[in-house]
Amino acid sequence: MKYYYNNQLIRTSKNHVYSHAVVYKKENGDIAVVGCRRTFEEAEALKRAELNGYLRGIENDHKAIKALQSGKNGYFAKEGRKDYWIKFDTMRTVEYYENDIKNRENIVKNIERTWQIIELEAR
Repeated sequence: MKYYYNNQLIRTSKNHVYSHAVVYKKENGDIAVVGCRRTFEEAEALKRAELNGYLRGIENDHKAIKALQSGKNGYFAKEGRKDYWIKFDTMRTVEYYENDIKNRENIVKNIERTWQIIELEAR
């Protein structure tokens, strides 16, 4: 089966049935596909999961900055439902984590602003 949006081929699949996709437009106007899902709700969940990954990274970077400033050799980072002890890489500084936070915040803003959920047409 082939899946289209506005006559543009989005995805092909022999084994899966899709109805929605998470997409964004590239600078040249082409559609970039993040992923396809069976339902609108599953597509929303995909978008939320991507956002949550970046937000969790921002949270962990703040923890790292706090730990560095207090002289600790690591910090507990959240990954899914578990916390893991992360020992500092000697190359990373507060400035490194601050830049990482800015980059992640820009990615989050970009996802919120540009990613769309579209309905696919099967042919």
